[in-house]
Amino acid sequence: MGKAREIMMRDILTVQEDVPIYLAIGILIQRGISGLPVVDTDDHLVGIITEKDMLRLVNDETVAETQTVSDYMVREVKSFPQETDIDDIRNFLIARPFRRVPIVDEKGKVVGIISRRDIISYFLETRDGMNNFGGAGTVDDDNEGIGSGGDFFESVDNDEDENEGMA
Repeated sequence: MGKAREIMMRDILTVQEDVPIYLAIGILIQRGISGLPVVDTDDHLVGIITEKDMLRLVNDETVAETQTVSDYMVREVKSFPQETDIDDIRNFLIARPFRRVPIVDEKGKVVGIISRRDIISYFLETRDGMNNFGGAGTVDDDNEGIGSGGDFFESVDNDEDENEGMA
């Protein structure tokens, strides 16, 4: 397999610890993403905040508008250097319930992120004859050949913890 730098998403959003928590929630919702690396003023990784972290806010009447990302983020985050083998990251994600991992340069600055989906896409793109999803056909408007009655898109996420241990 290749290196993290080959498949990492480079155009990523980050937040700093002092960002109001409601602003961070708005970013996740607006952008349709499930987590943000938290960085210091020099873009060094200091934590991560995810939808799961923000679930603690729901029905919590003690949350003040003055609370910030630092009140909810996970500080101990596993990251990987750009030169890490994709297979090492794949194995890490298999063994843990995380959805993504930050990628850092030699100075610890966040330069990208890799998700489980990025690795799966890479796998499909790099396998000989794997075009069209392994020869099983393509996903078309009629959803023919996949599932029955077009119900195959039902989404169930059984991940118990996407962020615990990422710390």
